[in-house]
Amino acid sequence: MSGTLSRTLPLNPHETPTSYCSRLAAWNWCNAREFSSDMGFTLSGLVDGDEKALVGLADVSGVDVEVLRGRSFTKVGERLFRVCGQIVTAAASRRNHVRFCPECLSEDVSAWSDLNKAAPFQRVHWQLSWFRSCPVHGCGLISCGKPGKSAVIADFTSAIAPYVEQTRGNPGQGAARQPTSLERYLFSRLYGLENSSKPWLLDGVPMYLAVRLCEVVGAVSIYGAKASVRELDEEAAAQATGVGCDILIKGEEAFRDFVRVTMSAFWDSSGDPGGSSLFGVLYDWLLEVIEEKGLDPVRDVIREEMLSTLPLAPSDTIFGVSVGQRRIWSIAAAARHIGVTALRMRNYLEMRGLVNDANKALQNERIVFPVEHVDPLLEPLRSLVIPKDAAKRLRITRQRLQDLMDDEVLVPFFKGGEGKSFRTAFTEADLNGFIEKVDRQVTMEAALPGMTPPSIASKLCRSAYARVVRLVVEGRLARVAKSEVHHGDLPVVVDPAEVRRMLVEVEAENEPWPYLTIDEVRERMAWGAGTTRSLVFRGLLAHRVMPNPVTKRRCIFIHRDDLECFDREYVTLGGAAKEVGYEYIRENYLRQGVKPVIQSDNGSQPFYSRMELQMI
Repeated sequence: MSGTLSRTLPLNPHETPTSYCSRLAAWNWCNAREFSSDMGFTLSGLVDGDEKALVGLADVSGVDVEVLRGRSFTKVGERLFRVCGQIVTAAASRRNHVRFCPECLSEDVSAWSDLNKAAPFQRVHWQLSWFRSCPVHGCGLISCGKPGKSAVIADFTSAIAPYVEQTRGNPGQGAARQPTSLERYLFSRLYGLENSSKPWLLDGVPMYLAVRLCEVVGAVSIYGAKASVRELDEEAAAQATGVGCDILIKGEEAFRDFVRVTMSAFWDSSGDPGGSSLFGVLYDWLLEVIEEKGLDPVRDVIREEMLSTLPLAPSDTIFGVSVGQRRIWSIAAAARHIGVTALRMRNYLEMRGLVNDANKALQNERIVFPVEHVDPLLEPLRSLVIPKDAAKRLRITRQRLQDLMDDEVLVPFFKGGEGKSFRTAFTEADLNGFIEKVDRQVTMEAALPGMTPPSIASKLCRSAYARVVRLVVEGRLARVAKSEVHHGDLPVVVDPAEVRRMLVEVEAENEPWPYLTIDEVRERMAWGAGTTRSLVFRGLLAHRVMPNPVTKRRCIFIHRDDLECFDREYVTLGGAAKEVGYEYIRENYLRQGVKPVIQSDNGSQPFYSRMELQMI
C-alpha cells in the first residue's frame, strides 16, 4: 500500500520512528506489526533504521523522511550508530527495552486525551543507557516488561498501554531522581538545545567519546588510578560518569586541577612516573584513541603537567611521543646521569640548599627540582679533580697547592669536610680559570736578571708563598714574565724587590699578622732569650703551636693580645726604669721591700706587679 493515510498523526518532537509507527497503528485500530506489514515495510526494519522502512513510513504518514532518518539508529561503523546527528555505541542502545518517564506520559495523555492510546509517544533519549532520569521532570525512568527483540518491544504504544491505564488521571507517579550534569548536557546536545554550561572540549568529540571521557575521568577521580571501569556496576558507572562530567564542564582549569590531584599520589608511592601508572584507565584509553584529535586538548594538559612536575627522561614517552628535553631532575635521576651514588648526590644538593625540611622525608626518586636549578650544579661534577691530580695539572708541588688553598687564592669546588660523601676536589673550570688568570697577569715578554719564581721570591721576602701568588693573580705586580722552567712552581717569574714593596703596602692595607714568634717577642720586649723561653715553657705567657706561614714548619707563636695583656700586669725592674727614666729605681724598690711575683728561673729575669710598683 502507498499514499498518505486518511487517519494520520503529527510526528512529535524527539519521537522515535518506531513510536510514530506504533501510534499510527493504534490510531488506525491495529498493532504496529500488522500496520507496517500492510503498509509494505517491516517493524524490524524501522528498529534497524532500514532505508526502505523509513521511506515507507514517510510515504504513508506524509512526514519528511529526513526527519525520520535523523531519529533512527543508523549504523555507521563497527558497533557505532548515528542518531539525531550524534554517534553512539551499540552498548549504549536500549532499543530492546521499553523505558519511559511516567511524568512525560502523563503530560502526553493530558495534552491529547482525544487520541486515547495514541497519545503517549517514545522519546529518542529513552533508548540510550546514558539516561537514567528525565532531564525535564527530574524523575527516574521506568523499564516496562523484559528486554527482548519481539514485536511487542518495538510496538511502544501496545507495550505501555497497561501502565497508561493504571496511571490515567493519577499523575505524579515518577520517583524523584535528579538528572546528572551529563544527562542534562547530553539532552541539550542530542536535540540541539542551547547549553548554558558550554562545556570544555566535549562538543568537539563524538558523543560516545565524550561520555567515555567523562566515565574514565570520574572513575579515576573516585577510585584512583587503579580503577577498573569494566568492574563498575550500572549505578557506580553512572556516578563516575556524572563526576567526570562535573569536572569537564567546569573547563580546562578544573580538569588541570584534577590532573594535579591525581598525580599527587605519585609522591607517596614507589612506582614509576609513567602515564599509565599515574592515570590508569584514563591514560590507557586516551592512548588507545590517539587518532581522535578532538581529545588532544586533554592529552596536552596531562602532558604539560607531567613534564613540569615529574622527573621524566628525554627517552620517556607521553602518549607515544618522546619527552625530548628534560624539565625536572630527581636526586636519583641526577645521580644516574652523573654516575655517582644517590646518597652522594643527595648530600651534595643538601649542601647546596636544595634539599630542605619540606622534602627531606621523601625518597630520592621523589625529591625533584627544575633543571635550571640543578644543571649548573651538575656540570662541575662531571670533571672533579682531586688535589694530587690538580697539583700535576698546575705543575706545582702538593704543599704549594695546599698553601694556595689555605690562603683561598685557589678555592676548590669541594672543601674537605663538606659532608661524608665528598673529599676536597676541584673542577676543570676551577683549574682552567686559575691558569688563565695567571697568564693574563704576564706583563713582560722576557724576564730580567734577578727575577725569580714565586716560591723563591717568598723566601727572599720572608713571606708566605700564597701571599706572593695572590699579588700575581690580583694584578698588583708590574713585572711578571713567563717562565719555561717551573721547579714545581707556577710558570712565571717576579721581581723580589717589587714583591717586597707590595707586601709592605698590602700589610698596611690589611690587618697585621696577629702572632709573633719567640724571637719577635724577645726583640719587641727587650727580654733575654732565656727569659722569653722561660715564660713560654712555664706557661706564664699564653702561646700556641701551629705552622709557620712562610716555612710551614710548626713552631711556637704568641698572640699580640696575649703579650699586651701580660705586659699590662708584669714588668722587669729594668723595663720599669726605662719607662720612668730613673736608673736607680731598682735600689728604691728594693729598699721598699718589693718582691717579684714571677721568680727568675735558669738565668731568666724576675717580673714585678705593675700595680704594686705604682703604689710606691
